[in-house]
Amino acid sequence: MTKLGRRYATRTAHLATVPPDVLRTVHEVEREHATRVLEICGGNRARTAHILGIDRKTLMRKLRRWGIQD
Repeated sequence: MTKLGRRYATRTAHLATVPPDVLRTVHEVEREHATRVLEICGGNRARTAHILGIDRKTLMRKLRRWGIQD
């Protein structure tokens, strides 16, 4: 094993003990949070965007990308 390979293996060995649901990507966390806020807002996208601190058009684009539409 190369020196770089040993370093990587050492740094990532602890990840084997972490539950898989904890190791999510930023995109997964973003989608989950946005859809939860959208649900809490009763589907009101303008209010959801305001709470998330993003423009309504940005929220609409993300929802389309995630397959969440009317």
